[in-house]
Amino acid sequence: MVYNRFSFRITLYSLLIALSALAFIWSLNQQYLTVAKYTLGIIFVLAIINLIIYANITNTKIANALMAIKSLDSIPDEQKGESFNQLKQSIDGIIKTIKDANIAKEIEHQYFHFTLERINTSVISFDSNGKIILFNAAAEQLLDVTNPKNLQTLINRHPSISMLFDADVESSPIKIDIQRRSRTMKLLGQTSLIVLDKKPIRLVTLVDITNQLSDEEISSYNKLIRVINHEIMNSVSPIKSLLNTLIQLYNKNGDAINPSAITSTDIENTLLALNAMHKRAEGLMKFVESYRRLTRIPQPIKHLISISDLFQVITVLKQPDALAKKIKINAAIIPSNLTADIDESLMNQVLINLITNAIEASANEGEIKLSAEINDAGLLEISVKDNGSGIEPENLDKVFTPFFTTKKEGSGIGLSLSREIIRLHGGSIELISSPESGTMAIIQLPR
Repeated sequence: MVYNRFSFRITLYSLLIALSALAFIWSLNQQYLTVAKYTLGIIFVLAIINLIIYANITNTKIANALMAIKSLDSIPDEQKGESFNQLKQSIDGIIKTIKDANIAKEIEHQYFHFTLERINTSVISFDSNGKIILFNAAAEQLLDVTNPKNLQTLINRHPSISMLFDADVESSPIKIDIQRRSRTMKLLGQTSLIVLDKKPIRLVTLVDITNQLSDEEISSYNKLIRVINHEIMNSVSPIKSLLNTLIQLYNKNGDAINPSAITSTDIENTLLALNAMHKRAEGLMKFVESYRRLTRIPQPIKHLISISDLFQVITVLKQPDALAKKIKINAAIIPSNLTADIDESLMNQVLINLITNAIEASANEGEIKLSAEINDAGLLEISVKDNGSGIEPENLDKVFTPFFTTKKEGSGIGLSLSREIIRLHGGSIELISSPESGTMAIIQLPR
C-alpha cells in the first residue's frame, strides 16, 4: 500500500514535469503567449521542487524508520503520515520481535550466569591469547583468586594448574595438587575446546576431590580393619578357649595336678586341642601372607602381546580343572590378531583367578566363554562368562572387598588382587550377575 502510494506520487510528479516541460517548449515558439510562457516555466520548476521535497521527506521517514529499528524504538507519532501507517505498523512489529528475542536471550544469559555462579564445579574459559573470559564463583573460592584477567595470574598462584592450560586438544581428566592456604588440595581437571564466532575458546572444569578421596580411603580402611579384626578374632578366640580348657585340665585350685593323675584321655584331648590351635595358627599365617600379597603387587611391565597367545596359555592351564567337571572353555577374539600393551604375567594371574571362579561357579557340563574385542569407547574389553547360579545381590558389592568370600576354602583375595592389577594397568573391572544367566566379569583396558 505504501509502495503503491509512493509510486503513484512519483509518477504524477514525473508526468507533471514532462507535460509542463513540453508545454513550456511549445509556448516558446508562440509569439503572443508571453504570460503562458512564464506560467508554464514556473509550473515546471515548482513540479521539480515538489518532487525533490517529496523525495527528501520520504527519505527522512525511511531513515527515521531504519534508525528506529537500529535503536529498537518505535517511530515517533509526528513522523507518522497516512501513507506510512502500514510501514510504521510493520516496523513496530519487527522491533517488538527483536525486543522479545533480546529479552529471551537475556533471560537465558541470566539463567546461565546464575547457574554457573551457584554450581560447585569451577569453570574457567579463556581465548587463544590467555585472556580469561569466564571465571565463576566456585573457581574464585577454590583457587583463592578474585577476578583474574589472564592465565598467567593463575599460573603464578598455582603453577601445577598450567598443565590444563597447555593442552592443545581436549584432555582426559587430569589429577593435580594445589596449595591453598597451607593446605594441599587434590583436584580433577579437564580441558575442552569450543568455537564461538570462528574463535577457539578453551573451557576448563575443576572439581575438588580431596574429601572424596579421603572418604573413600577411610571407607576402604574401615572395611579392611573390620575384615582383619574378624579374621583375627576368629582365630584367636578358639585358641584362647582351648588354652583355658587345657589350663583347667592340668590345674586344680591354682596348683598343677600330679602327673600320675593324667589319663590317656587327657593326653588325647590335649593333642586334639594342640592340633586345633596349630591349624588355626596356620590359617592366621595364611591370612597374613594373603594380606602381604595384596599390598605388594609389582608395577606392571608392559609389552605388546597377542591376546590369542594369552588366551591359549590360560586355556591350557585351566583345561584339566574344566575337564574334571566336563566344562567347555570357548574363546572368541575379534579381530583374531588383536594385541594389547599389558604385563603378561600379571594379566595371566587375573584371568586365572576369573576362570577359576567361573569353573567353581559352573555346574557340571557347563560352559565358560572367554572373549576379547575393542568396544565402542576404543578400549580393549576382555570378558569371562559362566552359566552358573550367579552371585547373591547382597554380596555383589562386597566381592572386591579384601578377604570377603562365600567359599568354604576361599581366601577372599582373588578378586581384590585382580582389581588392583587392572587398576595398575589404568583399567577397570566389574561383575554382572544374575541367577538366570550366571556371572560375567568385564575388564576394560586402554590400548
